[in-house]
Amino acid sequence: MRPIADSSARTFDSQRTSRLWTTDAVRPAERFSYWREVCTRAFVDLRTERAGQRPFRGSIRQRTLGDVGVSDVDSVEQRVIRRHTEISSSPRPIYFVNLQVAGTCTLTQGRQAVVQQTGDVALIDACRPFEMEFGSRFHHASYKIRHDQLRPRLADPDLAGVVARASTPMGALLAGVLREAGRAGPLQGDAAAALGDHLIGIIAVVFGAAAEAAAQAKPDLRAARRLRACGFIDRHLADPSLNPAAVAAALGVSVRHLHALFEPAGESVMSYLLRRRLERCRNDLADPARRGRTIADIAFAWGFSDLSHFGRAFKAAFGLTPRDWRSQ
Repeated sequence: MRPIADSSARTFDSQRTSRLWTTDAVRPAERFSYWREVCTRAFVDLRTERAGQRPFRGSIRQRTLGDVGVSDVDSVEQRVIRRHTEISSSPRPIYFVNLQVAGTCTLTQGRQAVVQQTGDVALIDACRPFEMEFGSRFHHASYKIRHDQLRPRLADPDLAGVVARASTPMGALLAGVLREAGRAGPLQGDAAAALGDHLIGIIAVVFGAAAEAAAQAKPDLRAARRLRACGFIDRHLADPSLNPAAVAAALGVSVRHLHALFEPAGESVMSYLLRRRLERCRNDLADPARRGRTIADIAFAWGFSDLSHFGRAFKAAFGLTPRDWRSQ
């Protein structure tokens, strides 16, 4: 079998801020053996079992947000088991907070099995036996958090094997924040540490924070809701009808509450929307690959419907007209 350290199956980016393991570069007959080693290397000692007949494939992409480890896992049906034997050989005091991005997972920790649907978030304690069964292809984002970071913030320090449903307001908030954190570009230093700490505070509140931790997490919740709003706006910039009412409706909050989320940053919802559209237009105007597109095409593609307004706003923001910016 190809060794685990083979660079063809594990790659790093130029900043060494992320790591990728994939079975794509491994011979088909060796892929599952390789995968079992990868799972132990990437997480904790685990026993992975095949649960289907299709050709095996899997990938794990890892990065960090301060002290929080983030792993995106994309694979096919299988069972993941951690019993007392594995715990004894790797007694890691950590939690896994797993967002089910696609597919389902049947999680068993303790006496009950719970089915985790797409959008649900599970809290798993690696110091206690657990089992995860994936019946089809799946994708989940796993956030690794040390006990000493999360456990003191929980009202019930023995809580584990529970799921926050995407159908509930707080479950949807947590899932949205985890998604947006996963979409964030490479972060290092204070920015990554701050985002990681915000995530821990929000996770604690969703899974039942102690009173003091809940009070301390109020700014985290506000930041989380604003992050979700910004993420929704960024994904719908091309929609010329996008406005605060549409954003508020998508997030399930009032327009007044939405405006309040943006006030501490000194930027209104519409100011943020305009700024992000202008930034996208600026990037496209500077892209040689888009030289064949007219300025009007680019402006309309990012949600502007009035070229005069676009030209004035662009110059006010960047000091040059769109044409002058492109020529430079």
